[in-house]
Amino acid sequence: MFNDINPGIDFKIVTCKRYYSGFSKKVPEIQTGTLENICSKKILLIDDVEDEGITIKSVKEKLLELGASQVKAGVLYSRSNKSNADFIGVKGKGFAIFPWNRFQEILEFLKFELVHSSPKEKLKVLTKMGFLRSEIIYCMKRLAKCF
Repeated sequence: MFNDINPGIDFKIVTCKRYYSGFSKKVPEIQTGTLENICSKKILLIDDVEDEGITIKSVKEKLLELGASQVKAGVLYSRSNKSNADFIGVKGKGFAIFPWNRFQEILEFLKFELVHSSPKEKLKVLTKMGFLRSEIIYCMKRLAKCF
């Protein structure tokens, strides 16, 4: 749709995952199958959250390796002490909770980080992080139905 307005801009998606089921990998998996003909192109890489800067650094290196002439990166929220992004929306220290993945984050914490905690402790920790009590209880009930 944006390409109709400005046909000189070419959008591509690079899938990169570093976190799997609550755990992180040192080196992210980068899928560049949808990238075609990026040789000698200037690229703007956009990410939602930068924790340590590893993902942005790895994807920049991969794009340059594939022939891009220049790669700049923008991130919505960075809590990295040494950012690899060229443009930062918000710099912070806390955990970023975006509206579009609130329930996913709660479920990840319940399944992996807080799995051995009591229900009362789970509620306490997650509400302190900024989640609503009703959201946490909903997710706890949803997980209980799975087992």
